[in-house]
Amino acid sequence: MSPRLPQGCTIGAGAPVDFRMKRSGPSQWISTNPPLIRFSAYDDTFAAPAAEDCGPMAGPLNRRLGLPAPSGNLMTYDATYTFRTYDQLPAR
Repeated sequence: MSPRLPQGCTIGAGAPVDFRMKRSGPSQWISTNPPLIRFSAYDDTFAAPAAEDCGPMAGPLNRRLGLPAPSGNLMTYDATYTFRTYDQLPAR
């Protein structure tokens, strides 16, 4: 948060960004003990609304960030996660 922007200055508060993630490829097993899996996803179709409630900084902020932006933007996501298998869970 910038000290020049008022509290409550947001992008997507009135019209939230709707991501429709698609996998970039298959998941990859990194390790089996502990189980560790990696995957990537992307969305190259989302639109981004203009900044709201930013006072006189709304115009410069929107210009700097290219907002509002029509559909066709790209967001990528890379994740690695682990989990416990059933035989590792505590008995009840």
